This record gives sequence, structure tokens and C-alpha cells, in this order.
Amino acid sequence: MMIEYDVVPGDAYVSVCGRGEMRSVKDIAGYAWSMINDVLKTDSRKVLLDDTGIIGEMNTIDGYDAAVSIANEFGRARTIRCAIVPSAERMQGLRFFETVARNRGLMVRVFATTEEAENWLIGDAEFSFFHVKNNP
Repeated sequence: MMIEYDVVPGDAYVSVCGRGEMRSVKDIAGYAWSMINDVLKTDSRKVLLDDTGIIGEMNTIDGYDAAVSIANEFGRARTIRCAIVPSAERMQGLRFFETVARNRGLMVRVFATTEEAENWLIGDAEFSFFHVKNNP
């Protein structure tokens, strides 16, 4: 099964709900590029990405390759502020993805809860980054 998703534009941000199985970097990149294209069709540049419905682990190498691929191949992704809420078992792999992506200029953060993600998306970026970083 490929990764499928729904895009629901809202007042403060666009909600994207992913589901399916992630098997490779190609799956991750295809999902990201398709989702980014759909988000760019909306008026919002803020995205809450609920990936709790996606199964399959992202190892360190996959996380690195996916982040580099998205940053290099899809420059318009830099205009999107994306908060990702994965399942607990995928959290560790996505943390590394977040680090690599942010180092390459993407505005991406990984959160354990939707509430934290929403606060970062609609709140003051400097405060929210400091708050989450220092209050895990």
C-alpha cells in the first residue's frame, strides 16, 4: 500500500492526515513532494501533518536521505512551516529527519502531540521553539 493522505484547509493552517506503509526513501519523498504540491495550492503555508496512520520505521540513513532529497529537489518546501505528529514508534527516526531538514533550511518540527504542534504553528516561533526545546 502506498502512502495516502487527505488535505483539509483550515483558518490557521492546513491539516494533512497520512496513512499507509512507508517502505523506502522513495515512498517518503513521493509522499512529501505530492503533499507539498497540494499544500502550495492553498493559501496557507502552515501545515499540521498527522502521520500517526503511517506504519514503517524510518532509520537514520532513510531520515538523512529523505531530508536531503526534499531540501535539494523541492526548494519551494522552504516556504512551508510543517509540524509533524508521528506515531510513538516512528518518533526517533523522525527526530533525526527533523535535524537534517532544519540544517538544510526547511521549517520542520516533530511533536509528540497535536497540541504542541498547533502551538508551534500558530504561536510565536521564537517562544515556541524555546518552550518545546526546554520543556520536553
